[in-house]
Amino acid sequence: MRKNLRWVFYILTIVISIEACKDKNAQNYISADCKDSFDSNKYTEVIKNNFKNPSDSASICFTELNNFDTLNIFYSKRNYKSVWFSENIDFTIVDSILNIFNNSYTHGLKSNWYYGDVILSKIEKLKSVKVNCDSIYQLLSEVDILLSNALIDYSNHLNHGFFNPLEKYDKCYFLSLNKSDSSQFEKIFNPDSVLPYLNAIQPKGIDYKKLQAQYLKLLNLKWDSIPPADTPKICVGDSNIVLKYIANRLIVTGELDSSFKNNSFHFYDTSLEKAIIRFQSEHGLLPDGVIGKNSIVQMNISAKDRAIQVAVNLERLRWNSFNYPAKHLKINIPEFMLYAYNADTFKLALKVCCGEKMPGNYNERMKKYLKTHKIQDRPPNHETPIFQSKISHLVLNPDWLVPTNIVQKELYYNFIKDPFYLRDHEYKVYRDKVEINPDSINWKKYDPNHIPFRIKQNPGEINALGKIKFVFPNPYDVFLHDTPSKNAFDRAYRAVSHGCVRVEDPLKLVKLLLDDKKWELDDIRMAIGMEPEDKKDKRKFKKRMEDFKEWKELAKKDSVKLESKTIFFKKQVPIVINYYTAFIDTNGFLQFRDDLYKRDLQIIKLLK
Repeated sequence: MRKNLRWVFYILTIVISIEACKDKNAQNYISADCKDSFDSNKYTEVIKNNFKNPSDSASICFTELNNFDTLNIFYSKRNYKSVWFSENIDFTIVDSILNIFNNSYTHGLKSNWYYGDVILSKIEKLKSVKVNCDSIYQLLSEVDILLSNALIDYSNHLNHGFFNPLEKYDKCYFLSLNKSDSSQFEKIFNPDSVLPYLNAIQPKGIDYKKLQAQYLKLLNLKWDSIPPADTPKICVGDSNIVLKYIANRLIVTGELDSSFKNNSFHFYDTSLEKAIIRFQSEHGLLPDGVIGKNSIVQMNISAKDRAIQVAVNLERLRWNSFNYPAKHLKINIPEFMLYAYNADTFKLALKVCCGEKMPGNYNERMKKYLKTHKIQDRPPNHETPIFQSKISHLVLNPDWLVPTNIVQKELYYNFIKDPFYLRDHEYKVYRDKVEINPDSINWKKYDPNHIPFRIKQNPGEINALGKIKFVFPNPYDVFLHDTPSKNAFDRAYRAVSHGCVRVEDPLKLVKLLLDDKKWELDDIRMAIGMEPEDKKDKRKFKKRMEDFKEWKELAKKDSVKLESKTIFFKKQVPIVINYYTAFIDTNGFLQFRDDLYKRDLQIIKLLK
């Protein structure tokens, strides 16, 4: 009996499943009456009219679609035949495409860019038994064209991004964008290949996937604002009412373990300090454990705004991809960091200083300059550009040919104030390649807009480029170099240069990049006036120390000077200078940085 009941139940299950499938399939077609009377020629004519003679019957202004001209050409080549519907009018593939559009939010994209709700509402009308069969042609044509337009946009957004930095940014972005796929249209506008194609273009880079996972996590987070503290700073051992709010905030994002949820935190203890230091490190603050205004400001940025910041940087990752099989360097401007890799293996991280940000009144000052053409009215723009190149060689003890704008806007006034400035800072003056005695120049006679001299600083301890310069060809006069001014590396904010990138410990980078067996690291050290360190070969070390001491004695008497030397790499080393305000660090943690050069704002406007 039980066996028979099982068979009855099994048969009923199959019948119900079949009927459910029938119902489901029924939902994917227009009504039977309209299907029987459907005229494909009439449908084609309606599609053509939507391009050639748009009528009031259309609910869409097709000419305003992003890709109207492209679609017009494409449909005309196929004699305006439908892309998505044959005579059976099946919506199965369309529904699958709409599901993909609905999931565009996982990339930080806005699903309404792809008309998903509009298309779906039209499909629901088409599936309705109440629909007038004469109206299905216009409705179908609108779905057909809207879907095709959305697929072009979606494909471009995932392959290249929705924001073109080469067009939108003003002379600061010079990285090449991902190349277009010439077979894109063949794959998009083919019902048999469109779904595999849409799956294939989903970004799969490890950096992208990690950042995307954090983005999705942020979408589900929320935290309360922290009220202002009643003291400028809170140090370990202090008591403050805001500590419990800070603790709750850090528990949400994981810097503080959830086991502390019921802790009242009347006093600032070491467990909370560890969480604060981690938070400060993750947000580009000085990780000193002291809770000040900047730390609370960063904590009070909402989860929604942080998610948008991550979405901005997902967009940046879609612009281009860099795959290097060997050594390469990456510099992230807002982070003030340089990273060295050997293929995908992380090798070295170094602090850097980048270009100062433009003054807030830059545009107003530029308007004035364009009227006066006086160099003193021209606002500074020292922002480090975004580009890629290859390091071809390094220069030990470089001299520095001072850029004209620095002479005009800065050094000129120092020359007037201090007649010994040039000698004290080891500058030489040239006119038509002939060296001029600086004492013979009356600088007050010259207009800073028209200085006829070139200024060069000798190699040495006070040279602005330090003792090592890494050279990579570029039209922006940017290079990577040492600096005698090391104090800036102790700060969290390091936008202090005129556009070049200063590196904290260039010898570590030399050690990693050096590929000439004629040069050992101690040879480099001695060439820049530093004593040797490698004691593995005792005889060699002893001889080097003797040579170094002899050189040192002669240097004290001014009998010898540091000499410039150039070392070419056998293999040029790729370097990318880029701009990310949200990223995953080498330890897998989500990092945020301030939008130093205000490059996020234009993208955020499109996302909000």
